Amino acid sequence: MSETLAHTRLVGVIVRWVQAQYPATPGLCLFCDCPPVLETEKPSPIEGFFPDLCAISTPPALTLIGEAKTVPDLESQRSYKQFLAFLRFLAARPKPTLVVATTWQATATARNIITLAQ
Repeated sequence: MSETLAHTRLVGVIVRWVQAQYPATPGLCLFCDCPPVLETEKPSPIEGFFPDLCAISTPPALTLIGEAKTVPDLESQRSYKQFLAFLRFLAARPKPTLVVATTWQATATARNIITLAQ
């Protein structure tokens, strides 16, 4: 499976998780950086990084950032910087949540990286 296909599938996991966890959240706007989503419906950059998913409720009551990471991507310095930026963004938001999708083999690594970024 190609890196891009694996990443796209992980983004789909996040989208389905958000839809299952927040099915009746009033005014929930979901922006996803995945095909075939239009450019105007993709998340805005956060400190220069584009999250794979951003869900914000209107009026502001919930903010969720979702990021899909394959194993090679997860262990990069760029990913660490992304997590730092996303955590700073979420710190000033109502009911902040960061969701990271990766393979089950990389779950501990993802947790450790997020813990370091916090």
